[in-house]
Amino acid sequence: MSALVYAVKPKHRRKPTRRELELLEMIGAGTGATAAAEELGLTYWAMKSRLAKLREVTGLSGLNELVYWALTEDHIRYEPTGMTCPLTPRHIEVVEGLTVAKGIHQMAKEFHVTPFGIERRIRVAREKTGAKTQPHLIAICYTEDWIS
Repeated sequence: MSALVYAVKPKHRRKPTRRELELLEMIGAGTGATAAAEELGLTYWAMKSRLAKLREVTGLSGLNELVYWALTEDHIRYEPTGMTCPLTPRHIEVVEGLTVAKGIHQMAKEFHVTPFGIERRIRVAREKTGAKTQPHLIAICYTEDWIS
């Protein structure tokens, strides 16, 4: 077989472990990654290792993407609170950009604003929704059906 066939061949994908999903669920619920690891009895490096393995399994790169993937695949669930959407359409576009791992600079070019403007929109969206972290913001927006 040629080297090209090996490059195209899909990697073996395993299902995420219960512990990895617990970690993602806590991160999506607004607990910081380090605090979630401590609560689960993991060291910082064990948490980093589990997240790295999960990134490898899913083929995703960022923590925001991982939480969004776990929500959309029904690995983790949150109950909607029935909150009305306090976000503007531009805030929602920025949150959707976070779910597909668009960088701050890439979104800034796309929306014709400065990177500081994007960071400000993320901060305002977190304040309006009461989210503690970016993954928590994504979880709130997804469970309330503000993003799909």
